[in-house]
Amino acid sequence: MTCWSYQRVETMIANNTMLRREYDYIVCDEAHYFVEDALLGERTDLSFGFVNNSSATVILMTGTPEALKCIENLWDRPVEVLKDLDTSNHNVQTVCLAPYVERDKDGEYHLKKHLETLAREGKRILVFDSNAAELYEQYSRFKDLENELGLRVSFICSRHNRLFVHCDEEQLDRLAATERIDADILFLTSALNTGVSINEDFEYLFIFGNPSETSIFQLIARVRKGSKDNPRKLKTVYCAVPRWYSLNARKTQIENDILFVDNKDEWKGHSRRLPIFAQDADSNDNRYVINQMMVANKRHDLATLKELTAKGDMLEAYQELFQDRYDSITVTTLGVSLLVDLLESYGNPEFLSKPQQNSIIALCKDHKMKHSIGKINEYLEKYGYTIRLESFPKKTKGRKEQVWRILRYENLSVSNIEKY
Repeated sequence: MTCWSYQRVETMIANNTMLRREYDYIVCDEAHYFVEDALLGERTDLSFGFVNNSSATVILMTGTPEALKCIENLWDRPVEVLKDLDTSNHNVQTVCLAPYVERDKDGEYHLKKHLETLAREGKRILVFDSNAAELYEQYSRFKDLENELGLRVSFICSRHNRLFVHCDEEQLDRLAATERIDADILFLTSALNTGVSINEDFEYLFIFGNPSETSIFQLIARVRKGSKDNPRKLKTVYCAVPRWYSLNARKTQIENDILFVDNKDEWKGHSRRLPIFAQDADSNDNRYVINQMMVANKRHDLATLKELTAKGDMLEAYQELFQDRYDSITVTTLGVSLLVDLLESYGNPEFLSKPQQNSIIALCKDHKMKHSIGKINEYLEKYGYTIRLESFPKKTKGRKEQVWRILRYENLSVSNIEKY
């Protein structure tokens, strides 16, 4: 029996080291690595080639098998699915979506603000951004607040990342060896998406930027579920929802790149820039080698982007993305979630004071939500909350005015439930 990392195999091949090939079985754990990491290490085609060219029976294991569909036609043998994904087997309680707010200077402002709020409450938090530079910028700000907050803040990335000089190597080594980390707020890149687990209680995961579908699901799976006697769930996964035209622009660029392998003549009419998967390329004499794992990565991203942009409404598209993946979870939005928290904080008064009403209206405006009672109740109903607002006339000092009160399902009559 031989145990190798994918990177070890790739290094041996690159260095022309003789590899033993007469295995009966090759088991590829975290097999999404071939496709998902193709643009990071740029050598996953080497480890895939080694596995594919062997005469062994190959067993692929992954919690995100969608990426492997793009390489089914590259295998030199039939591919059989032995077990489908179990969507009930997960560690997610609530997903809170944060739409990109166009009119704000920082479209992810509200999500970042809520991250700081939870940090100041002493919560244990994981933070990811698909842009490593922006992730490090957030980390630096929290690192400066470390003493003030009384929290331990760490940043972890791949050793191949140019930001590795800032990586907490001691924490990275500890995590790899023990699945534990001495940090309250951990900023991490997708380097942890293949084989690294966190066997500790983290309540919240924040996902910024525009990561791939596989990255999102692998990030969530990094936090292990615990044991039967001591189960563990992420209380809330906060996920930024990108703009439609941002995803559509990315989709168009990938479509142009894919033309390079699917229709070279048509590609020439769209772009003169050689795609990243045309390696060792010389644009003058048209010599190049196609990295098939990079092509598969692009095809997988393209399939996901087509599905998302076809919805038109990115909030609904991401809601469906999570609901299809995880059974029996609550999917809401940041604005509605904060609104419910605000309503719950008021308890059960006879009616809401004017400042309380104004706070509700201000929160709705802040999150670009309509603030009439009818619209607020529509939001609450849409995301399955059992709380509503009601407006009714009240006479104060001989003067009649409309005031608001909170209704909860346990206090609602059947007629009121139907009304709201």
